[in-house]
Amino acid sequence: MLCSSSCIIRYRYLALCATVLILCVWTGTAGAGLVAQYHFDEMPGTTVAHDSVGGHDGVLSGSAGFELGGISGHAVHLDKAQNGLVNMGDNFRFTDTDFTIVSWVKTQPGDESRDLIFVAKHRSTLYAGYFLAMNYSGGTYGALDKAWFYTGGYPGHEPISVTSVNDGQWHQVVGVYHYMGMQEIYVDGNLEDLRPAHPIAANDAPFLIGGIDVSGVPTALLNNVSVDEVSIYDSALDGQSIAYLYQHPGQVALERTSPPGFFNPGWNWFSLPLIPDDPSVTSIFGANDLTNRLYWWDPVGKTITLYPDDFTTLGVQESYLAFLGTTFDITLTGVPTPPGYSVSVPEAGWTWVGFPKTGTEPLSGVMVRNVTMEQTRTAAEDAAAPDAWLNWNWVYWDSVADTARILGFSGSDDTMLHPWYGYRVWANTRNLEIVYPEP
Repeated sequence: MLCSSSCIIRYRYLALCATVLILCVWTGTAGAGLVAQYHFDEMPGTTVAHDSVGGHDGVLSGSAGFELGGISGHAVHLDKAQNGLVNMGDNFRFTDTDFTIVSWVKTQPGDESRDLIFVAKHRSTLYAGYFLAMNYSGGTYGALDKAWFYTGGYPGHEPISVTSVNDGQWHQVVGVYHYMGMQEIYVDGNLEDLRPAHPIAANDAPFLIGGIDVSGVPTALLNNVSVDEVSIYDSALDGQSIAYLYQHPGQVALERTSPPGFFNPGWNWFSLPLIPDDPSVTSIFGANDLTNRLYWWDPVGKTITLYPDDFTTLGVQESYLAFLGTTFDITLTGVPTPPGYSVSVPEAGWTWVGFPKTGTEPLSGVMVRNVTMEQTRTAAEDAAAPDAWLNWNWVYWDSVADTARILGFSGSDDTMLHPWYGYRVWANTRNLEIVYPEP
C-alpha cells in the first residue's frame, strides 16, 4: 500500500506529465562491426559483385556468374571447370582481432568433392589465413558432408559441424573467431562446434569466393556451387545475432549493446531500447535503490503500479517513471527487437509506450494496427481518418527546458522517436498495436 502523499505524487505526475526524460546519445552502430557485405543481387552478365558497406567490390572471373534463386534475391554460381571465382583483393587480413564470416552455400545434392572451400583468404601450403569449407581437405582436415572453419592450425584445430550441408539445400555457415580465445562454427543459426583459436598468420592472398590462392594464382575449387549473402564483421558475433541473421538472410546483425541512457537527479521518464539479457530492475539499475521510486502505468487496470510491490522486471513495450537521487548512465546488452515490432495498446484513453529501438526513427514511419477490425494504417492515413484510432501528438519531457514537448509530424517540437525515451499516447479505441519501423 502507498501512503496518501505517495498517491498524490503519483497522480500529479500522471496528470501533468511532469517527468524528466532521459537524454540519450547514440554511439553504437547498427552493423555490429560490419565491414563488408555482398548480396550478389546483380543481374546475370554483370562482372562486379558490389560491397554494399565498405567499397571492397569483387571481380567475377571465369565461369562465375549471378543467378536467380538465391537464399535472398540472386546468388553467385561458381564452377572450377572454367575457374569461376569472385576476387575481393587483399583485404580482411584479421591477424590480431575478433572477426566473423557469415555465408550461405548450396551444393549439388550429395557433393563429396574434396577441397570444397567456398570463402577464403588463404594461400595453399602455408599455415596462414582462414577459410570456410566442407568435406575433406588436405588429407585430414574436415569431415565428409560437414562444414568447418580453418584459421591456420594443424588438422584437428578446426571446428567441424554436426549438420550435413551437402544435401542440395541452402545452409547458413558462419565462422566466428575470438582473438586469443575460441573459434566457432555455426550452421543454420546454431553453434555446432568450438575449439581453441589458432593465431592467424598474415598473408597477402586475395579474399576469394569459390577457391584459394595456389602459388600466387587464384584457383577455383567448386563444382557447380552457389554462394549468397556473404557478410564480414570485425567483431565476434554471438549466437543470438547469428540466429537473427539465419531468420533474416541479407540483413545486418544488430548491435546488442544499447546507446547509453543518461539519468538525471529527480524524475526520469524512460523506456528500454532493446530486450535486456537480464530484465530485473536490480540488474538494470545496479546499486541505485528504486524501492518505492519506480512506477509503471498498467493500461488494462488503468492504474499506476509501484516497484517492488507490483513488479520487479522491466519490459520493452512500456515506459516508466523513476525518481533518482544522482546522475548516472546505463548501457544495456540484450536482443534488438525484430523488424516490424509492435507495442500493444489494449485500452482506450491515455497510455505510456516505449520505443524499443536502438536508433532514431521518424514518427511518420509508424503504423497502427486495429486488431479487432484486422486493419492496418500508416501514421498519415490514421491521422487523416475521421475515425482516427490514435492521437498523433505524443507527449514527452524535455529535461533541458524543463517542459513537456509534443512529438508529431512537421511543425511539432520533434518528429523523431528516440531510444530510451518514454511517450504518453492517447488512444481513441481499444485493442490496438503500434508497429514501429524497421531498423
